[in-house]
Amino acid sequence: MLKKISQTIALVGIFVVTLAATGNIQALKERVNPSSSSITFLVFSAPWCEPCKQLAPVVQELETEYAGKVKFQKVDVDQDSARADYFNITALPTMIILKNGAPTTRQVGPLPKAELAKLIDRALAN
Repeated sequence: MLKKISQTIALVGIFVVTLAATGNIQALKERVNPSSSSITFLVFSAPWCEPCKQLAPVVQELETEYAGKVKFQKVDVDQDSARADYFNITALPTMIILKNGAPTTRQVGPLPKAELAKLIDRALAN
């Protein structure tokens, strides 16, 4: 039986997350802050969240349209609470755009597809 060890880990600057660690801490850091030079679109949601369910097909369409340009990651806050804590997710759905691993845009609540596309296009242009 794995023994849970409670640790506080400093991850990138001012962000601090408390993690009940039973696994590899380096893997958590890589999940939290992808080490890529591309754009990553994080969608924080939960299966019980109705607005998240409504947003899901929109995100799926965007994922298809931006294939090869933007990496999309769906984060279930119930399953990946460490990443939700890291990004201080307090409402669902929350979308965060990362560029070179750093957050550049944060949107709380669903938006129409065209508005989300504008956020992505702005991140790609900068």
